Amino acid sequence: MSTPELVSPSGAARLHVLELVGNGIVGGMESYVASLVARLPRERFVVTAACPYECGVSEQLREAGADVQVLPMPEDPLWSSIQAGCALVRASGVDVLHAHLPNAHLLAALIGRLSGRPVLATIHGRQLQTSDLEAHRAAGTFLSTVCRHSYYHALGVGVDPRALSCIPNGVDTQRFQPAASRPGALRARLRLSDDTPLVGFVGRLSPEKGPEVFVRAAQVPPDRARRWIVVRSMSYLLWGIPRGLTWDPPKCRRLLNLFS
Repeated sequence: MSTPELVSPSGAARLHVLELVGNGIVGGMESYVASLVARLPRERFVVTAACPYECGVSEQLREAGADVQVLPMPEDPLWSSIQAGCALVRASGVDVLHAHLPNAHLLAALIGRLSGRPVLATIHGRQLQTSDLEAHRAAGTFLSTVCRHSYYHALGVGVDPRALSCIPNGVDTQRFQPAASRPGALRARLRLSDDTPLVGFVGRLSPEKGPEVFVRAAQVPPDRARRWIVVRSMSYLLWGIPRGLTWDPPKCRRLLNLFS
């Protein structure tokens, strides 16, 4: 395996990044990519995004300033997506490919290898999947993990340490600022006073999200009255929210005192 240097082959003043997003639901990875695209300084970066289909995420990326293209991304990459991706890279002057989720990583690895561009894949889970390791070893892709657990797992399964980095997920303290009092429709529906602490779990109910920790915490006797709810978006399970109340993720930050 040979790992290419992560440098711009074009030598242009602005680095052109192609973000390959492997899914289009409302989830942590998609929020991560949208935040990244919105915050990259435009004087240094040009961003194109490839999504598997048109969806809310593709619209969000457009609003963030990215030129969005649709490339189907099944687990076994399609030749049509590989060929279109290579043409996009060469015609648009893409310098580096940045992939999210294993299906996008496989597609990016093939496109990068054929077009001679470096590929960076962010591993959003706590462990590498087999296909991530295969793409890394076969195509010399770079890997970036979001926690120390996945970083050491990657080292343990044989990822080249020269091509591995760890950038832990952070919290935007300007967006996540719980207040002592948060009036609104949610509290009215639950018949809660404005000063009753409201604690929420935001996410899908799957093992890697740790919902059992939230349940155990809710069973601990509080020092004052609290209400605990589980909220969701789209395919997430909804529990604790009355019927008829429209929920969207940004409201969680404004209405909850604490959330996990």
